[in-house]
Amino acid sequence: MELENQILDLSGFTNYPIRLLRDYIALMFESSPIKVRSLKPEDFEDAKRVEAEAWGDQYIQFDRDQFEERIEKFPLGNICAIKEGRMVGLINMQRVHYDWDNPWPTWYEATNNGRLRHDPDGEYLYGVNLSIAQNELLSGAGNLIMLRIGLLMMELGLRGIILGVRPLRYHRFADKMSFDEYLYDKRGKIRDPELGMYCRMGFEIRKALPEYFEDPESVNYGVLLFSENPHFDPNKPVVETPVGTRELAVVS
Repeated sequence: MELENQILDLSGFTNYPIRLLRDYIALMFESSPIKVRSLKPEDFEDAKRVEAEAWGDQYIQFDRDQFEERIEKFPLGNICAIKEGRMVGLINMQRVHYDWDNPWPTWYEATNNGRLRHDPDGEYLYGVNLSIAQNELLSGAGNLIMLRIGLLMMELGLRGIILGVRPLRYHRFADKMSFDEYLYDKRGKIRDPELGMYCRMGFEIRKALPEYFEDPESVNYGVLLFSENPHFDPNKPVVETPVGTRELAVVS
């Protein structure tokens, strides 16, 4: 299956039986020119370049110490996409126990100022950042990264994936409408293309958070998105992730 120039509905994939999903995703990775692997400390400069291309130098969300701490705390959840020997995307995740009635109000609190609030037996994956390099948005790298994270969620038996997303075009409308009005148009459709992309992947909007992240384009707003694990079994304990485990066995 070609992964370029399209956005995958991840919910469609995660509803497959896990055995079939493993085999199917393994074939996708095997046939793709883009390879996904765990980040390594020596990837810092490449990762910083991807961040700068994706968001601008002023929004790089880690320094070297933060980058290495993320990898050390949760190697399985900190991964990158490589195309023709060049890093073209990365994601940083953490495991957490999450209280939906009392969400962390800011990205800084949710991520321990970028150093991860990681709990090795946390029931959710929480996105710290996802970045795709300039000119690679339609390469399929983002799809492969999210497939890898979805597979990780299921392999560990977690409840789901939480993302805090910045609606990057709200600044164009902030003087005309409230954020609630901006989220959905009169037909009930999502206005923001960044949010719309994730929702087409199978995520759903759970909550808007003012002052989530210092960013004039989103007027500091963030939106919590959630993708539930359809295979989650509350009677089966989740798998802990010890430090030092770098790769999932099912995907090379």
